[in-house]
Amino acid sequence: SAGGYTTLGALAFKDVFKAGTSLYGVADLTALAGDTHKFESRYLDGLVGPYPEEEKLYKERSPIESVDTLSCPILLLQGVEDEVV
Repeated sequence: SAGGYTTLGALAFKDVFKAGTSLYGVADLTALAGDTHKFESRYLDGLVGPYPEEEKLYKERSPIESVDTLSCPILLLQGVEDEVV
């Protein structure tokens, strides 16, 4: 979800929180762009850019690419069948 992505991004890209909880947050924007249903298939084009042309930007904005910068505890809540999370 957008709130979970916001949490993951804030924890991965900034150092201002003591802890965080991500509820079904999207960690990999490239996976979301490549494996989403038809209704949202072009949703990220307006938010990030057209995929795959802007793949580098998708990776830069994907929290999964910055796990080494996490500096606080994080609770991840997700479903076992949600491959994008």
